[in-house]
Amino acid sequence: MHSKGAYWVFWLLIAIALFGFAMAFYRYPVENHFSIMTSTISYLGSPDAHRNPEGFRFYQFGMSSALIVFGILVLKRHGQLSGLSPRLFAIATFLYFAVFTLLLASVWIPDSKEWLWRGKPVGELHTDIAVLGIVLAVFPFTIDSIALRRSGLKAWPWQGPFLFFGFLAVSCVCCLFYWEWKVSRNSNLSSWPGEGICSTPLWEWILFLYMSGFLFWIASRKPSH
Repeated sequence: MHSKGAYWVFWLLIAIALFGFAMAFYRYPVENHFSIMTSTISYLGSPDAHRNPEGFRFYQFGMSSALIVFGILVLKRHGQLSGLSPRLFAIATFLYFAVFTLLLASVWIPDSKEWLWRGKPVGELHTDIAVLGIVLAVFPFTIDSIALRRSGLKAWPWQGPFLFFGFLAVSCVCCLFYWEWKVSRNSNLSSWPGEGICSTPLWEWILFLYMSGFLFWIASRKPSH
């Protein structure tokens, strides 16, 4: 952070994010059975009676704060690394913010089957926006990796986190396709949410947490490393 004030604002946003998530979990009705194996992150932000009617606002403020923190981390990363490949890092930074904008929109357009927009559940629009943001997130990660490689930073300390993200993304796709294959062969199984390692919500949690850690990591890196 460039000033003491900015430093404290950054940590205040992190505190708001953690408080928001903690309260969203706390207010989630026990009878609605929240589980990372069967419930996506967006369930915390759903006002529906069978999800989180008393805690969804905490999630909205918590996730909004988290996305602002992610944006600050991306700007910090840009300031430290963009000199290596200005054009590529500029493109990646733009895409990061496009992703964060889509995810922020999906936070305030909740995953709800009860709230309607033009006669349709707003959850449908939420899903379309969130999926677009998740898919788009692959591109800035990839461009960052390419920019670093072109700058001569090919060693494991630099490329390892990118490769591991690729491993997680491929593993996610393989598991979900495998589960769909099992469903096609067994009518007793359901596509949603999946079971065990093939759980769609589980993979969403894994990728979200990894992305969070990745952004903190890359914001702390300098070319001298």
